[in-house]
Amino acid sequence: MKRSTYILLILVLIFALYIFFFERKSKSTKEIEEKSDNLFSEFIEEPSEIARIGFEDFKIVKEKENYYLKEPFTDPVDTHSVKGFVETFKEAKAERIIKEKVDLKELGLLEPKIKIIFKSKDQEKFLKIGDVPPYGKGAYFISDNRIGVLSDLTLETVKREIDNFRAKELCFPLNVDEVKALSYYKNDLLELSLERKGDEWLISHPFKDIADIRNTISLIEDVVLWPIMEFEKGENTEDYELSKGNEKIILTTTDGNQITITIGKLKDEQKKFYYAKVSSRNGIFVISKNSVRNIDADKNVFRSLMVFGESFDKYDEFVVKKGKEIIFKNKDKNFICTDKGIDENSSKTFIYSLTSLEGYKYLESFDAKEKYAEIELKAKGETKKVSFYEKGEELVSQIQGRSGFIQLSKDSSERVKGAFSVIFSKVK
Repeated sequence: MKRSTYILLILVLIFALYIFFFERKSKSTKEIEEKSDNLFSEFIEEPSEIARIGFEDFKIVKEKENYYLKEPFTDPVDTHSVKGFVETFKEAKAERIIKEKVDLKELGLLEPKIKIIFKSKDQEKFLKIGDVPPYGKGAYFISDNRIGVLSDLTLETVKREIDNFRAKELCFPLNVDEVKALSYYKNDLLELSLERKGDEWLISHPFKDIADIRNTISLIEDVVLWPIMEFEKGENTEDYELSKGNEKIILTTTDGNQITITIGKLKDEQKKFYYAKVSSRNGIFVISKNSVRNIDADKNVFRSLMVFGESFDKYDEFVVKKGKEIIFKNKDKNFICTDKGIDENSSKTFIYSLTSLEGYKYLESFDAKEKYAEIELKAKGETKKVSFYEKGEELVSQIQGRSGFIQLSKDSSERVKGAFSVIFSKVK
């Protein structure tokens, strides 16, 4: 093959590659046509700032992962609402694009009635809204490179009320796992106090005890995520009995800050709607007490009825006493019985029967006579005793360091009795 032919082939190949990569990056005719009537030919993917001037002026700024209202007041906003707002303008199509030359003053676009600005680190897009067209639908607009008529639907989005952007959870952006204590006051009197210590939640008022983890976390979730039913327009806290408040909930966070929720005047008795304010946000809100479980319940509902907890792993050994003694030692989170007559499977079955053992009733007092059995749990030099007594067909447990007694159901009692019977039948 001649040298000139080689050169020609190389040139053809280079040209083909150029066309291939150019076509990949270039928009197709279909793509251009699809975007030809959009408000914007290109748009900012994720604005860091949004401002509106001329209708309920506001400025929304992104800080880390969340958006915040900065003007006309400071308040967290709902991220999904902001993204929905942005997405509307990213995809919105004009009722009509005006391609001929026009006098912007005649369309009300030299001094626009509303202006929306979207900013990112290196980009800025604007949308100016002018007069309503003669046929009375939509409004004239000019964007960074287009003039046309907005649809009524897009105009509704342009005029979205500020309250529609605001976060609808009372304590937003607080997370449940950031709360380490909760105190509930009624008429200035402390009704309930819960505090997290390590992996446990404890009740410190109106009595001292281990707290039920499920009911405690449910209460904290309900308070942190308390839905706002309405944003109240008034500002005078005295009008809503919020200066002092009838009820208060104080949340203490892991970094030592406190958030106070003040509940004031009743607005709707049937719906249990109350006026409220929260120290971490601006404004007065309407909330429903129906949204928070157990807030007015008997405080015993927060008392744990677990006998041993959900795992024995934290204990080094435990001793089971029922006439004789059986010792179990923790070896790499696997309990081995020192009695040679009890194999590993029997040990696991016995421990499983006691794991997550939970009563169904708390007893302030009980005439504890002869013990049915006793278990001593040992960890890091500390010993905790759990004693079992019979009450008819059911067992009642008494836990060292805790007041009162925990009554087991008939089924749970039968399971525990069966476990004791089997394990002691194997002792040599």
